[in-house]
Amino acid sequence: MRMGNEKTRLFVAIVPDSAVAARIAEAANELGKRCRRLNAVPRGNYHVTLAFIGETERTDLAAEAVRAVEQAPFPITFAGVGKFTRTRGDIYWYGVRASEALRELCDKVNGELTSRGFAIEARAFRPHVTLARDAVCDSDIAIKAPEIKYNVTAISLMRSDRIDGRTVYAPVVTKELK
Repeated sequence: MRMGNEKTRLFVAIVPDSAVAARIAEAANELGKRCRRLNAVPRGNYHVTLAFIGETERTDLAAEAVRAVEQAPFPITFAGVGKFTRTRGDIYWYGVRASEALRELCDKVNGELTSRGFAIEARAFRPHVTLARDAVCDSDIAIKAPEIKYNVTAISLMRSDRIDGRTVYAPVVTKELK
């Protein structure tokens, strides 16, 4: 784990297991066939962001915040593909149905981070897994995205690194929900 004065780009997330990631990837693969251009997110980078921290030297304090979150495991449902419209290309995502337990977890994560001095973005929580960025498709397309049930049993403090020109996400610390 990086500690001390080295700046690291961090976020807190739910990371789906490999079986769920494989099912999400089916929608991403279909999207890839139907768009002229896109920057696909690698399956190993799939996650649901709970809080974006950004560049910080305080990795140890962020890890402490994640370890302090207390919540029981709970189910979520991935459902539907949508997009955020952007001028240079859209961002396509696989949605997550909002639930009271998910909102509560997000609030707890943000509370633990802000109590330790982190400034967290004050934007509406729209849970999703990003499939692709900078996507240019011929028209609005419908992507098959079946409901996927998943039991959230952990959250992770994740770091974002550039390795050989690609973004790679890796867990710094994982907190099991009990």
